[in-house]
Amino acid sequence: MLSDEIVITRTGEALEEELKKAGHHKKLKEIADITKVWRKGMAKETLELYNKVEDKVMQYISFYAETAYRLGVKDGVSLGMEQGADGKKTILSLEDMVHIMYIYDAVKKLNLIMLGEDGVYDKEEGILGTLGRICDLVYNAASCKLWLLGEDEADDRISYIIDKPGCTPEERAAMLLCKTEK
Repeated sequence: MLSDEIVITRTGEALEEELKKAGHHKKLKEIADITKVWRKGMAKETLELYNKVEDKVMQYISFYAETAYRLGVKDGVSLGMEQGADGKKTILSLEDMVHIMYIYDAVKKLNLIMLGEDGVYDKEEGILGTLGRICDLVYNAASCKLWLLGEDEADDRISYIIDKPGCTPEERAAMLLCKTEK
């Protein structure tokens, strides 16, 4: 997705500039001052060992920054594809999701009437199972903002939203698409 050159550039000078603007260089200077005093009292062998540890820590911090940057870009691309630069566009319109929620409610009612329970979504169970696939559509169409919370958390939130008592299909659709009134 991203070339190493871009990642190194953005996690190098550009990141340093942002950290400087945020005042984080003062914290780094404090660490350097403490380390300077601490190093003075070290024996040669201890100092060599400390330098090795410091090198490994710096390598880890660099790797961490690069990985965080790549993940941030990936998340940004997902959000951008879904919502556009203005944050208003989505893959499904609110109206589309409202229709899906009405269908979902109808499938639940059919399951309740015909099978005595509303949570039967076995895809191998004939017509009702096929209609139950609407659940997959709801999960797949939910905002990627929910999925950025992690798969388990997103799954829990989506399950809660689609069955949230007292909410209209319009309200649930807006929650699934992370659309809020301003």
